[in-house]
Amino acid sequence: MEGTRWHQVDDDLSPDQYAEIPDAQPGDTRTPDLWVRFRHPLLRKVVVSRGHYDHDGARWTARHSSVEDGDVVGTVVAMAWSRIREIQGFAFDNVSRAATLAEPELPTVIPIIFHGNKRKPTFSGAGIVCLPLYKVIESRTGTLRYTSADSLADRFGIARGTKVMLTGTSTDPFLERWWSLGGRRVELIRSLLALKITLVTTPNYSLFTDQPRWDDLHSMKRIALVHQEFLGEGMPAALHVNARTERDWERWRDFITGRPEITHIAFEFATGAGWEGRLEWYAIQLVRLAESVHRPLHLVVRGGTLILKRLVDAFTTVTCLESSTFIKTMRRKVAVTTSKGGLRWQHAPTEKTELLDNLLAENWSVVSAHYDQIMSGMSLSRKAA
Repeated sequence: MEGTRWHQVDDDLSPDQYAEIPDAQPGDTRTPDLWVRFRHPLLRKVVVSRGHYDHDGARWTARHSSVEDGDVVGTVVAMAWSRIREIQGFAFDNVSRAATLAEPELPTVIPIIFHGNKRKPTFSGAGIVCLPLYKVIESRTGTLRYTSADSLADRFGIARGTKVMLTGTSTDPFLERWWSLGGRRVELIRSLLALKITLVTTPNYSLFTDQPRWDDLHSMKRIALVHQEFLGEGMPAALHVNARTERDWERWRDFITGRPEITHIAFEFATGAGWEGRLEWYAIQLVRLAESVHRPLHLVVRGGTLILKRLVDAFTTVTCLESSTFIKTMRRKVAVTTSKGGLRWQHAPTEKTELLDNLLAENWSVVSAHYDQIMSGMSLSRKAA
């Protein structure tokens, strides 16, 4: 790609440039070009392009003439406008309000259980377990896979009566299927209430560094809307604060501060946020968020053990969603505490037909004690507040 085909800028579009952005609507017989401003991953600069999107080359090509109907730019512009309309703009202020729900009591660590294979329904964790939202529902049809709390427990190999929370964190295809349900999402949330679900973390719609900025804003607004849908139906939910810029975090802080119905937030370090080069930045942003909201705020976190103590000190309570216990058990490994207080996993071969209930219980005992050790000595001042 030739550098001369890009317009480099150091800040936002000028008023004159902004005025040139066409008021294109889907269905126009001729669709003008589109201005796009973003940080280009190859040039490593903030650039502005006015042109069409080249799907094969994955780039915006600078061009200064209108294009005929049917060109790929028509698809991109239509997609942008349809996304803006479906979320009623990028601003958070038109997200409906909800009543403040009773806050569920959560332990410091909860195991994630992915299935019930090779086990009997006896596991209860710390009296509550976490299941993937998208394994409880049939997202293609918008229906529940289970008709009762007991059938759900039996299928996932957990003891009947064990409390269940759901995690909405997943890969993009599952997240997008949930969004594609449209109005059926509310019906599905009502059905989840019948399963006595304790709390749900909202879908973590992705933010990307190599996409036009409006794509990030679209994802953030969807997170806020879906969170409100859960609360509106009486389902406690943790708002997943996906963000990648200082401005993103500022918007989340303002949104959460002004809405006392938001009692829980969620964050996950298992993917990009856990990268060593960004871990510290995300820790600072989360602590700043906790300090900005002058009321109790509960964090549900996945990963990030290196900065966990700082989060515990900052938030009223912290609950860790822990997946290694289950995954390592399925791989026939046993958790062992090291002399320095860490964890390591040793091979623990079993017979082909042997059930894994005892190994899962043993691993959970060791791992949960390890987390208790990490989180011990937490500041009690915020908890008292």
